[in-house]
Amino acid sequence: MPEAESPEFAGRVICAMANDPNLNKMTSKIINAADYAQKHGIKDIDNRTIPSYRQVNSAMKLVLPKQLHF
Repeated sequence: MPEAESPEFAGRVICAMANDPNLNKMTSKIINAADYAQKHGIKDIDNRTIPSYRQVNSAMKLVLPKQLHF
């Protein structure tokens, strides 16, 4: 799928997290890779910014009928 994130994207996020001096602030939290990447300027190998599912969900709520919201 050309619009999907590459496996390297996850690796970039993991490397950035491993080197993040504030990693202890994320303890016991669920971290979305796309959210973390956007916050820290991490892009995929083709220089794309990967959208967060939270952003996609919010956008879908604007166009979908209420009974289809997830």
